[in-house]
Amino acid sequence: MQRTDLVFWHIPTNARVPSVIDGVVIDNEGAQRGLYSGETLEQLADRYHEPKVADIADFMTMQENALRTQPEPSTEEYYVSALECLPPHDWRRVRGVESFKMVERLCGRMTRIYAKKGDSYWTFTDRDDLSAEDIAAKIEGVMQ
Repeated sequence: MQRTDLVFWHIPTNARVPSVIDGVVIDNEGAQRGLYSGETLEQLADRYHEPKVADIADFMTMQENALRTQPEPSTEEYYVSALECLPPHDWRRVRGVESFKMVERLCGRMTRIYAKKGDSYWTFTDRDDLSAEDIAAKIEGVMQ
């Protein structure tokens, strides 16, 4: 068996976020099979709705795009509750926008981001490496 950088994936029924089914290996006959299940894409189709194959990097981009949200208005109580829940990650103040990220990830590199500017509070989901500058720009963009 030869390992690959591919995964079998699908979008579960009533969901919008892609999910990995299995890693992909190439068997001795040259067929793509699940690393753990040993099943081909056709066999997986019996249990999963429209399974597909993708490079892991492409899959992660699809998943991140599905999880990413725009800033939504929030409350001071929600902001403070998140701030006090766990140690904040990357707590910064840039251009009058105070922001931090939840230290726990939702999935992969995606996390919940909290921001405040003046008396307005915001929250959204994005990558954990989004800069404080980019967060400030997003908040300023929705406040205009």
